[in-house]
Amino acid sequence: MWERLPLPELTEDLVESLGVPDVRIRREFGQAEVEVGHGPSTGAGLLDLLEQVSLSPLVGLLGTASGRPLLLNLASAETAHMLVVGGPGAGKSGLLRSLAVSLALHSRQAQLQMVCFLPPGGERGGGSPLRTLAYLPHLMTSLVTDMDDIREVLAFLVAEIDYRRQAGVRLPHIVVLFDDVSCLYDARSEELASSLLRLLNEGGPAGIHLLATSGPPATARQKRLLQADWPVRVVGRLAPELAAEIGMPDAGRLAGQGGFLVHSQGAELRFQAAALDDFDLQLCLDELQQSRGPAKKANGAPFSRNGDEVVFAAR
Repeated sequence: MWERLPLPELTEDLVESLGVPDVRIRREFGQAEVEVGHGPSTGAGLLDLLEQVSLSPLVGLLGTASGRPLLLNLASAETAHMLVVGGPGAGKSGLLRSLAVSLALHSRQAQLQMVCFLPPGGERGGGSPLRTLAYLPHLMTSLVTDMDDIREVLAFLVAEIDYRRQAGVRLPHIVVLFDDVSCLYDARSEELASSLLRLLNEGGPAGIHLLATSGPPATARQKRLLQADWPVRVVGRLAPELAAEIGMPDAGRLAGQGGFLVHSQGAELRFQAAALDDFDLQLCLDELQQSRGPAKKANGAPFSRNGDEVVFAAR
């Protein structure tokens, strides 16, 4: 005998029976359509992927899309900044760490330097994977974890934009890593939010690039952060309602664990973030501490559309 269950109960039963992270059921024209979320997958290792490509300075590796390495070119105006949004367990901080290490491995300190912000009220607290970046030789200063220090360093970076504009210089490029940037919008400080927006809107031409993560926006102020003019948006798993609200409904069906959607210039692509465990990270740090030869050059052009370079391009 058939038992008719309410949709929420049926969904829970299917999730448990199929062993998948999510199931969605839609009724249309008298029929039921079941969508099964993709299970988590382990991304290819960063070091393995780096063996497949030669990167120019300012080009970093995000992961793989359809089995091909997916690159981010910070030197291009269309990809000067990136925001990564997702819920807990999406892999946001891990993605940012792998990207930062790939940039450091292929850019000399004279070409690229970094600043890393880890706010005290961040989603991961003191457990952010970005803490291990403290040993990167490219860091301009120690990890910035105190709100007063965050305010001071952001003010320095804003002043640096003005100085570089007047002096006509862009080198070295400065990559600003900010784990859970939405904390700035919780601090009720218009000064901090204003500094962030100046980096976003004016930093690119001055050679200053903002790479940030954020949890799901919970307040109107945080939603304004998401609506700012980020050239590249990367979205991890979100609640279906929020994913639909930001115009990326497929993010509601991601399983987390490093699965993302990247959106830029009107195009969207699904990818798996490159994995970087602690052992491989130590290998990278050891290499960076040793003297190295010239930075590698790109071999061939990225995947293109109508002859123009695509901002995020698998190759």
